[in-house]
Amino acid sequence: MSLVSASESEHWQDTQPDIDWEVESENFRDVIDRSMDIVQRAGLDIDIWSLPLRGGNIYCYAAILISQLHNLKKLDLDYSLVWWDGFPGLMLKQALLSPNGVLSTFQYLETVDYGGNVPIAEDEDEDPDSYPAYNPDQFMAWFCLPSLRYLNIWLRDLEGLEETVPNLNLNKLETLILARTTISDPDVHCLLSRAPNLKTLHLGMAYAWGAEDVIDDPPSLAEALKSVKQTLRHLSLGVEYYPSNLGERYWGMSGDHIKESFHNILHHFPNLQSAELPLPVLLGWYWRHETELGPLLPKTLRHLCLREDLRGLGDFEWEQDQVKDLIRPFLRNWREYTPELQTITWRLWDQNYMDGWEDLQDELCRACADAGLTLNLTIDDLGTGLWSRESGSLENTVLGE
Repeated sequence: MSLVSASESEHWQDTQPDIDWEVESENFRDVIDRSMDIVQRAGLDIDIWSLPLRGGNIYCYAAILISQLHNLKKLDLDYSLVWWDGFPGLMLKQALLSPNGVLSTFQYLETVDYGGNVPIAEDEDEDPDSYPAYNPDQFMAWFCLPSLRYLNIWLRDLEGLEETVPNLNLNKLETLILARTTISDPDVHCLLSRAPNLKTLHLGMAYAWGAEDVIDDPPSLAEALKSVKQTLRHLSLGVEYYPSNLGERYWGMSGDHIKESFHNILHHFPNLQSAELPLPVLLGWYWRHETELGPLLPKTLRHLCLREDLRGLGDFEWEQDQVKDLIRPFLRNWREYTPELQTITWRLWDQNYMDGWEDLQDELCRACADAGLTLNLTIDDLGTGLWSRESGSLENTVLGE
């Protein structure tokens, strides 16, 4: 089942229809009454559900509809359902933690996308808070689904998960995409340490500009990744500030606080086939002429993606000339380090991209081709790993569909 807005947009859009509900509601009296009956018999909080149902809130009705789908295997929900009070998550919490036969228990639900299509945060001129307020109770239940194998979620909070489900075991989970998540670095460790069979991971970390450092706790986040090192085959990591800005980095005089914890991070993954990392995380915040790419890569790697995360910050040093100087020497002896490597992707941030680099890019593409590698260039708002956008190819591989 899919409830997703028809077009991809970088602008935040409320999909609530523009109708006169006071007039139209008479045509849906039976739907309203039946929905209220389900809410009451299921034990859902009347104070939370009654007013939205009687007011024609489509997000609320979507949750009621989903609650009656007992054989559901796949669910794809738009980020607006997370944004507007999280009714599907509230319903799921009641269904799984207090079942009484009225709501589905979702025993067959394996594949879930809950807000994974969230766009880049609004900039300061449009919304000073960038991300809207949210209902923290809507998230924990998604991790309690009994058959969960694939989860793509805009995870704002983990409130109540450890206390409510202290023995949480995500042993069936094989693919996890945390899209622009605002949970803490230690919370990431809490989640990943419960997923002993995880094969594919995108970890998209979003930090509040002016209030948090990017990767506020590097040792904790690095250890979180290492907790799935034996099983992971595909890894992508994204880091960004919200609101999106073209200003100074917030961590001030602390220098390169990320580099030490993430140095040689990829060598901890014995089965890693694809890796997508921000340049400042893989190589350090400051560019150094002597930096070598090859020694940082595992021999099992087939696909490498270098991301321009944090490109908008004032002292970002990984300009296109520096990336060229990084890749060029690597081409001379790449087989020594990564004999199975096939492609390198250079992922550029579209919010601050300027034309004029085409000759450099074309020359580097030719150099890679001459060395036996393919260089791809992608210009977008970064976000989730590129592998997750490839027509579900990795999802199908992981799930065996």
